Amino acid sequence: MRRRDYVKTVGALTAGSAVGMAGCIGDDDDGEYPSQSITWIVPFGEGGGTDTYARQIQTPWNEALGENLEIDNRPGAGGLEGTGGLHGADGDGYTIGNVNLPSVATAWIVDEPGWDITELEGIGFIGQYPFTLIINPEYDHIEDMDDLVDAYQDGEFTQFAMQGIGHSTHAISFILRDEFGMEWEEVVPYDGGGPTSEAVISDEVSVGIATATSARGPVEGGDLNVVANLASSPTDVFPDLEPVTELGYPEIDFIAETTLTLYAAPGTDEENIEILTEALEEATEDEDVQDWSEETGNDVSYGGPDEADELLEEVIEEIEASVDIEQLRE
Repeated sequence: MRRRDYVKTVGALTAGSAVGMAGCIGDDDDGEYPSQSITWIVPFGEGGGTDTYARQIQTPWNEALGENLEIDNRPGAGGLEGTGGLHGADGDGYTIGNVNLPSVATAWIVDEPGWDITELEGIGFIGQYPFTLIINPEYDHIEDMDDLVDAYQDGEFTQFAMQGIGHSTHAISFILRDEFGMEWEEVVPYDGGGPTSEAVISDEVSVGIATATSARGPVEGGDLNVVANLASSPTDVFPDLEPVTELGYPEIDFIAETTLTLYAAPGTDEENIEILTEALEEATEDEDVQDWSEETGNDVSYGGPDEADELLEEVIEEIEASVDIEQLRE
């Protein structure tokens, strides 16, 4: 099943179950959870796609929970710095985090950090976005994937900016070279989409990869051009940007589309998970969030804890079967 279809399907499946959970928040008169602020680890820097979504969801999720969610950006190691902190946190429900799939799972497989990512407790997911290829606007003669491939083959560009060693964009960089013909000589890692975009904007590295979400603002401001949608489906963020599959390139949705999933620390009580996820669903349905989704084209779609857990297992299997892990470790 394609990832986009999977997200739509599980969204429909969880809608009914959410009705049954209605009233969990506020029916708890003992005030035990939540009774203090909750740390929300975003394992990437400010300004990236994950951070952008988190800051859109933060206020309505606060309101639904009745306590503050405090975003804690912890970039590094392709997302493992923050995810490792989440894994090692107390399972009291007061530490949660983004574990975007497949990006963080790819880094975990490559790095082998010594802790089990599948021990995290699923809360749900809040949306999905594709990766895009971005370029410094000085090179306005590069208009699409074909132009970019030609430019690399002609030696106009030799470097490519991606979002961390072992990150899914590291794996994508090899696919671009080996299957798309984009013959870079060096990949340059940065800690997430924000720093990667900044490197391309400054022309430190002329070409890079970013989520559609994080690329939107700089593109609208004239600081970046976006030249390729690496997913097989159009994105409402850049509706005029043709998917690369329409130009005859391979379909790589298993790694070119990211689902924004949320997890709690291992051992978090199931009742606390239910409170978090009911509030999360309410936040995704918030009028301001839906207005933002419609205005920007960024998908906001809710899925529950079971779907997050199942997706993590599925992604690990896909990555292990489809990505040359040893190539990323070299």
